Amino acid sequence: MLADRGFSSFPSLATLLARGVDAVMRVHHFRKLDWRAGKRLGRRDRVVTWKKNQFQGQLWSRQQWAQLPGELTVRLVEIVVAVPGFRTQKLVLVTTLLDAQTYSAEALGQLYFRRWAVELFFRDIKTTLGLDVLRCRTPAMVRKEIGMHAIAYNLIRALMQDVAHCHQLSVQRLSFKGTVDALRQWRELFENKSLTQTHKLRRLFYQSLATDLLPQRPERSEPRVVKRRPKNFRLLTKPRHEMVVERCRKWSQKPSKHALI
Repeated sequence: MLADRGFSSFPSLATLLARGVDAVMRVHHFRKLDWRAGKRLGRRDRVVTWKKNQFQGQLWSRQQWAQLPGELTVRLVEIVVAVPGFRTQKLVLVTTLLDAQTYSAEALGQLYFRRWAVELFFRDIKTTLGLDVLRCRTPAMVRKEIGMHAIAYNLIRALMQDVAHCHQLSVQRLSFKGTVDALRQWRELFENKSLTQTHKLRRLFYQSLATDLLPQRPERSEPRVVKRRPKNFRLLTKPRHEMVVERCRKWSQKPSKHALI
């Protein structure tokens, strides 16, 4: 599990480890670090022991807090981010992957940089699949709407993974938007076909997806901004039959003498 420092806490790591899930997170800025404690694995690479806080967290019940272990062995790794044209930064990661031979500090740093991809995945769900606006009106239907979008998203991702495996490609080179568009275009071709024809069309469909690859853009800047400017209209805050839109001040102004001439 990759997560930012907002999720980096003792209860989160202990709960994930109890379920057999390893984690790589950035250390929370409130946690004080002592690089002299623990076992040294390398420069700024140590295995330390975290102890459970005596005070119960607000997000945990008394029973859940009591089930947590008293101590947790984690690994602290400091990585240096050096990108040409930007300031050099130092990040401290905490992970439950304790084997330095199998999981080097450089590999953990490259793995953590993949965390930013979750923001792009949210964009795929909201923008590409159209989940930015929930159209159902009851809580039960809203849950079904979110569930159906989650199923569709996972099916598309599974298709991309299958294409990448068949053609020996990295799934990161496949476009989610391109896959969705290709599915819409090829959907009618798969209707009312025999099993042999379906397999043949499937190979052609996979080949078309494998040839439409994203360009290599290492260390590309992905600012969280809106590209298109919003329209200068008021928001619909009332039902349509109750909404009254006042005329713009420019419309109500009397024409000047120069305009009449």
